Amino acid sequence: MPKDRAQRYILALVLLFLVLLPLLSNGVDLLVDWLWFGVVGFRVIYLTILKSQIALSGLAGVGFIFIVGGNLLIARAFARRHGFRVYSDFIDFPALERFSSLFRWGVWAGVLLIGYAVSQWGMTHWLDYLLAKNSVPMGQTD
Repeated sequence: MPKDRAQRYILALVLLFLVLLPLLSNGVDLLVDWLWFGVVGFRVIYLTILKSQIALSGLAGVGFIFIVGGNLLIARAFARRHGFRVYSDFIDFPALERFSSLFRWGVWAGVLLIGYAVSQWGMTHWLDYLLAKNSVPMGQTD
């Protein structure tokens, strides 16, 4: 198997793990809440909460990753286009060239991990979102 293909498979597995881990760890809580809300007759409310949490989590995490990733790609393109400017003697560090790929993967892994944390933060604001979305003008009752 080519090295590039193996790296893609590993990245896909890590992303799948990051998506499925919260579902598996909280799966019992989701099932218990689903059953309880169904018995009480408020399953629609629970579905609304779940949909808003999923939407906010996705928007926050994916939005962060796109914005930061886009900025990184633009910065990299500008850095390559302008090249290096050396105003004094030239010093060659060939050993540092080996770490450029590792550094690039580390930066993208950091962006993904922080994007995951941002998505978890966005998910916690479901109540604020629903209160703002379903607000009633002043002087009227709900």
